[in-house]
Amino acid sequence: MTTVSVWKEAAAVILVSRQSKRILMLRRGSAASFMPNSLVFPGGVVSKADAKSAKLDDRIKICALRELFEEAGLFINSNGKIESANNNEELSRLQDIVKKDPAEFGKLNKSIGGDDFVVWNRWLTPNDSRHPKRFLATFFLLVIDGQPDVRLCDKEMSGFEWVDARSCLQSAFHGEISLPPPQLYELTRISQLPVGILSQMGNSQRVICPQTIVWSDNSHISNILPGDHLYIDGEQCADIQGRTMELASVKVREDLPTHRIQYRRDPLYSHYSIYQHRLQPPYDSLFQRIL
Repeated sequence: MTTVSVWKEAAAVILVSRQSKRILMLRRGSAASFMPNSLVFPGGVVSKADAKSAKLDDRIKICALRELFEEAGLFINSNGKIESANNNEELSRLQDIVKKDPAEFGKLNKSIGGDDFVVWNRWLTPNDSRHPKRFLATFFLLVIDGQPDVRLCDKEMSGFEWVDARSCLQSAFHGEISLPPPQLYELTRISQLPVGILSQMGNSQRVICPQTIVWSDNSHISNILPGDHLYIDGEQCADIQGRTMELASVKVREDLPTHRIQYRRDPLYSHYSIYQHRLQPPYDSLFQRIL
């Protein structure tokens, strides 16, 4: 039996430096209610204020711009350039105000940018009774010059890094950092593409909704993705509840269509593997070939 659950809209920004190909990641605080201690892209939940300040006629994009400014102090102006609150007294003052009242971001409407944002991918949190919060998150990508100074919001975040994708993935594999599945997947994609074509590789149509399978020995979790032979497709695919399966049934087979992320439960998200092979139409054309 499936249970329909409601999710909130959210947005995140993948900032990639054109010169170094490093990506801005923020570390969530240990007391965060969602994914504590994890490295994530700047982002958050769409608020009512975002709809009111929709100069771009896109509340989700406005949310992404606001969260980038609120969490990292980085403002994208109407010329597509990034300004940092770290060395701008007025932006610094506004950042502190926006932290307390998101509606104040609307005061920057006339000078706001974001036209170069690319919808990179969209992820829906799995329907898992152990983690009732669900978000439909749009990931925007923007290639920028340099690595601008970050003025971190320490209300939710405990640190930041401009990471090399491959090194970050290796650290996650060894359990040195916590990197949630969407970040694992997207950093893997980015690590395998030249920076010059990243802006051409976005997806504005597809939504990825993992289906969770816990291994019967409780050692690992598999996030089953569209196209995998264990994925339950159809109109209700987003509401399939987490399952438990015997090891023999969840074992990766080279002869079957496979598209999944699997990782240890302790430490969570560590020793992960991403599998993608033998995808059949239409999935073979919907997803960038990775690995």
